[in-house]
Amino acid sequence: MIPILCRTVPDDAIPDTLARFQETGKTVTALTGHQGLVSWAAFSDDGKRIATASDDGTAKIWNAESGALLLSLLGEVYRVRRAVFSPDSKKVLTASDDRTVRI
Repeated sequence: MIPILCRTVPDDAIPDTLARFQETGKTVTALTGHQGLVSWAAFSDDGKRIATASDDGTAKIWNAESGALLLSLLGEVYRVRRAVFSPDSKKVLTASDDRTVRI
């Protein structure tokens, strides 16, 4: 299992949020694109994609190997707390602070 470390970069550094996937202390992939704290990250069952949830009101889908952004899920007004894949990895479920769950 690869531990997922999420942190917000200070304002005087890169104005972005990074989700870093680390294996034995070495950064394997850094995902950049959120404008707020990344509160959750999860791999798809096949390990090919990563879903992230952020305080910026978005969830994003990434290529797990390259770190490329595949899709931004917009439309949330409040923080997105969780983003998880369905068991078949074809859908993403998000939960946010506005008390909604979206598929």
